[in-house]
Amino acid sequence: MRKTVTDPRGLGVAYRTWALEHQALYRLMFGGAMAAYTECQPSPEVAAGAMAPLAEAVASAQSAGTLLQVPVEAVATAIWGQVHGLVSLELARVGPPETDWQSAYSAALDAMIRGWAA
Repeated sequence: MRKTVTDPRGLGVAYRTWALEHQALYRLMFGGAMAAYTECQPSPEVAAGAMAPLAEAVASAQSAGTLLQVPVEAVATAIWGQVHGLVSLELARVGPPETDWQSAYSAALDAMIRGWAA
């Protein structure tokens, strides 16, 4: 049974953990390699389903008064863009060799949550 994560920061941590543990699958999902062989765009239903846990966490945090009351989709997309970008850079090994990705990722999550704080 999987643990349900209900806070945006926790989901960001879970996203990176999963990506680091499943690097080949992450690259397959987001690297575009399949596009050379087949049409592989997710349906709107699949895309919405993938974003549902983050959207629910954002809505929950907004209801609790800890995140700004702006459209949930905007906040969820911005958070996903931040975490996805950092994870993608880390897996591609883009950046100075001495980059401490764990610290950079943690700092980005903290800044993101502060930026959306109510």
